[in-house]
Amino acid sequence: MDDNATNRKLLERLLLQWELIPILAQSGDEALRMIKESWAKEKFSAMILDQEMPGLGGIELMEMLHKGSVLPPPPVILMLSRPLESKARLECERLGIARTILKPIRRAWLVEALQQMAGEPKSEPAPAKIKGSALDGVSLRVLVADDNLVNQRLISRLLEKMGHQVVVASDGMAVLRILQEGEVDLIAMDMQMPILDGVETTRKIRAMEIGAGGHVPIMAMTANAFEEDRRKCFEAAMDGFVVKPVSAQSIREEMERVLALQVVTEGKDAVVRQNP
Repeated sequence: MDDNATNRKLLERLLLQWELIPILAQSGDEALRMIKESWAKEKFSAMILDQEMPGLGGIELMEMLHKGSVLPPPPVILMLSRPLESKARLECERLGIARTILKPIRRAWLVEALQQMAGEPKSEPAPAKIKGSALDGVSLRVLVADDNLVNQRLISRLLEKMGHQVVVASDGMAVLRILQEGEVDLIAMDMQMPILDGVETTRKIRAMEIGAGGHVPIMAMTANAFEEDRRKCFEAAMDGFVVKPVSAQSIREEMERVLALQVVTEGKDAVVRQNP
């Protein structure tokens, strides 16, 4: 379950690579309904629940399941943005939460947790089951912010060849307008733009998110590879950094790092069922 469409796509893709059947929900209430319906049919083999989400978090959802059913809930992996305090850890033990994983989640951690719950020895899935990356077959809506028309076209073309949808903006104010009109999955942000530069635009976006919630991943695009430039980007709460001139490989690798189960910053819950 995830209220962020990007996170749902990425986690779904990863689980399908391991020949699991992911059943996705956008809210705690929807997940609760799906779980209760499954009791009358085929019980889920495992659940991946996020604690940091609007409405029902993972612990609250487990509490409701324990109160409302004579059947024990499936094994649970709880995703966390920060380590649990001692009281919350005791609550997890009481509710039978098998594993906790800190975000951003890495492939190996998720593999290990799922295998441990299944009683299998620790090992990576067979190579045949992991084909490509978590971005393969996933189409994202990417906002390219750059005042240079040549760069706009180049980056847009590279992203479109990867199968993504592209929206373009030539300055920071245009970026803010586009975000008010609809969601994007990722922003490729030029550092030096007129009106509002990339750093100031990012600060305004993060300030908006404090009130509205959510976290759109932002990758800086800059010709400057100095440490000072990287520091400015990350101080503004950007998530990634690509040095110009960009290439398909550099963009893809940084997208994978930033999004790679950025089930990440906002990754929510995935309910998983084993493929027979």
